[in-house]
Amino acid sequence: MEDLHCVRLLSIVFTLGLLSISNTMSRSNKVLIHSMGHTGPMVANTEYQLQCDILNVAPVQNLTVSWYQDNDLNDDQEIKSPVNVSSTIKVSLERNQHRAQFRCEAQLALEQQPPPPMMSHNLSLSVYYEPIINSTKLPSSVPVLSGYPVELVCEADGRPAPNIHWFSKKGVRVSSGNLTVTEAGVWTCNATNVVGFNIHEVVVVIFFNPSLTFCFLPVGKLLINSCPFELSPSSVVVRFGDPVSVNCTTSLDEFEGMGWEATEGGTSLKGKIKMVTWSVASLKTWSIQPKCYVTIRDYVQCEQNLEVTVYKTPDNVSIRLVNHTGSMKEGKEYQLLCEVQNIAPVQYLVLRWYRDQTEVYHSSFTDLTQSSPVQVSSILLITPTRADNRAQYRCVAELDLGPEGPQPAPTVSSGSLNASVHYPPNFLSPEPEMLDLIVGEEVTLNCSATGYPTPVYSWLSAHTLQETLTDEAIITSSSLLPGTYTCTASNRLDSKSKRFLLKAKSKDYSVWDHIEVSDDEDDTHPNIDTPSLFRWRHQARVDRMDEYQKKGEDMEKALAESRRKLAEAQKKTRELASSATDDAKADLSKAQAEEKKLKKEERELEKKLDDHRRDEKKMPWNVDTLSKEGFSKSVVNAKPDPSEETEEEKEQKHKTFVEKYEKEIKHFGMMHRWDDSQKYLSDRPHLVCEETANYLVIMCIDLEVEEKHALMEQVAHQTIVMQFILELAKSLKVDPRGCFRQFFAKIKTADQQYQDAFNDELESFKVRVRGRAKIRIEKAMKEYEEEERQKRIGPGGLDPVEVYESLPEEMQKCFDEKNIQMLQDVISKMDPTEAKVHMKKCIESGLWVPNSRPDDAEDKEEDGTYEELKSEVEEKKEGPTNNAFMN
Repeated sequence: MEDLHCVRLLSIVFTLGLLSISNTMSRSNKVLIHSMGHTGPMVANTEYQLQCDILNVAPVQNLTVSWYQDNDLNDDQEIKSPVNVSSTIKVSLERNQHRAQFRCEAQLALEQQPPPPMMSHNLSLSVYYEPIINSTKLPSSVPVLSGYPVELVCEADGRPAPNIHWFSKKGVRVSSGNLTVTEAGVWTCNATNVVGFNIHEVVVVIFFNPSLTFCFLPVGKLLINSCPFELSPSSVVVRFGDPVSVNCTTSLDEFEGMGWEATEGGTSLKGKIKMVTWSVASLKTWSIQPKCYVTIRDYVQCEQNLEVTVYKTPDNVSIRLVNHTGSMKEGKEYQLLCEVQNIAPVQYLVLRWYRDQTEVYHSSFTDLTQSSPVQVSSILLITPTRADNRAQYRCVAELDLGPEGPQPAPTVSSGSLNASVHYPPNFLSPEPEMLDLIVGEEVTLNCSATGYPTPVYSWLSAHTLQETLTDEAIITSSSLLPGTYTCTASNRLDSKSKRFLLKAKSKDYSVWDHIEVSDDEDDTHPNIDTPSLFRWRHQARVDRMDEYQKKGEDMEKALAESRRKLAEAQKKTRELASSATDDAKADLSKAQAEEKKLKKEERELEKKLDDHRRDEKKMPWNVDTLSKEGFSKSVVNAKPDPSEETEEEKEQKHKTFVEKYEKEIKHFGMMHRWDDSQKYLSDRPHLVCEETANYLVIMCIDLEVEEKHALMEQVAHQTIVMQFILELAKSLKVDPRGCFRQFFAKIKTADQQYQDAFNDELESFKVRVRGRAKIRIEKAMKEYEEEERQKRIGPGGLDPVEVYESLPEEMQKCFDEKNIQMLQDVISKMDPTEAKVHMKKCIESGLWVPNSRPDDAEDKEEDGTYEELKSEVEEKKEGPTNNAFMN
């Protein structure tokens, strides 16, 4: 801005005069330059003329005149007319171009032997400009401590050098650039020269407290930096739309007044009070900076800004995959995008990413400065492994507003994104296995593999496998033949194979060499009590066996306890590793050392237990361990009670049975394989009864009502299984618990006729279930509609919906708009008898609530209501009425 005051443009008009021109070709004798009508220095922004005379030149049509300013070409002018001509040239001179020099040059442009150019002498120009006061050294406001004079220095630049004087509003004049002040007032510095003048006003303020510091305001006031008042609270954090209030209290005893400046909730200057409150009932301004100020005396003001943070939690936080849908593949990189809608202020946002319950990443937005709501997002790069399958990812937006903000910090979480990671099959033991095959004994081929989607298994061998075993991961059979069996596990990503080699081996009878003889088979001396000896031997052996067994149980308990402690230590280590506090880092090393110690203890216990079991297998057999009971069952055919159960007894029996075995029945209903169902009923034969079948039927209908169709079809299959078992028991006249194995043996032999009958009954049952569910739904809907209708019934027993639909269209419109005047007009135009009928229905249904009447006027209610509306038509708007439409 200083250059704008200091730079002046000088426009000069030069006039070229061509004098004494001869028609003969001759070189000019002389070239002269001078100013016209002016002598001395030139003033800025004033127009002048310079003249260049070229004497005795010919031919004039070939003459070119050039102007130069400080050896720089300024303008070329060709003069081809044999008359006197003039030309003007405009130049701009700045104040630093004082004493610029101008000259002119004449040149004859002849084709043969042109004469050399002729130049004029240099004309030096002086530039004057008005004074410019240096405001850097002379501020507009100056504080002066009482008793300590201050010198004001007024410096000004100008040409010629300006004269400087000080003037006060009291009429005092000081002819000097330096002024010493000791009292308050307004002084004006005046700088003058022959071109013009410039003034600068200074406000002098006297203060008496040396602890106050000041800064200058452009309006001639002083601002105290260390303000003698307190804001309570010193800063606020408020939710958008919530109320807020802050007190400003001063410790000064003498001042003119105080107040608040703010776009919302500001106050005017309030005098002689020591506290003012800034209060807003509902703050809806995102960026606001209230300012509390105290005016101490003229030109002295103290102020302090209040820091206000207005926040808003996000409307929505969502998570999704970027440029991908469906399942993910193991080892491939994916991007998860978290989007946060409408959050403020965004610089306080921390976006945290979680895998299940573990935080894996977080991002902040401190580089953003918007105070109003914005939309932001964060991307998480993941390379999923098979361990991530079914893991749940989510992001949480946390608005950390510091100690002044709400505690704990408000958070909004996205929904969970369930990671479905596909990976190829992987055998638990991929190496080929060689197994010994002993005739008559079962052998197990374990081809279990992990993979997602779940692998499908197929077996290949030179021998024919049973069809029921070709899709199993584990084959256990006593009918396999020696040879190579190849198992292939496949899913949509890959296929992998594993080989099993079965070698024929004869039965090992060496175990019989280690059988201990019975305790009572030895011959004894006649003098020895043989029975007592045998009992002692047997008891000693039993005690040794119990002690050995107890030792193994103690080892197993110790191993289980060690594993429990290890699991707790591993959990504690994970928690400390995910924490960022200093205490957690200090405890982490201790937890890791404890985890390492427990792992070592676990390995030692496992080794001891394995050695114990190995020694147990090497122990000789005896009469107590040679064989064990495989299956024992006793069935007593009790004579049935000839008395039949009543309906109440049957219902109570069913209720008691279901309460006791409901969980087991539901589990059976969810099975779908024959072998699993047979084994489940073998372990729980009490489920083979009518109560189970009845519960499954009801369960099917409930599932169909809930629109769980696939689940209903699964339970329907098990229902027919149970019904076929009960039918088979009736045909054989036996207890159902004794014949369910026959049903499974028959259905698994793939008897086509029996299978077709089963499937036909299953489909018929599904149709019956769907029909029964439809009837139940329709019944429930009717009951609901009737219930809603009963809620609407008016005082006279009529349904307001039905009454409304029976009304004429004009009356319906009155009730739609709830317009009493319109209803009165419609009633007045109708036939009285018809109007009475309609109004009576409206009252009995509750559509119209008339004035209350005494009981003895009940018989006249119908006529009274009609007459009342009719009289209201005549009365118009004489007074309010208690009549009302039903809400």
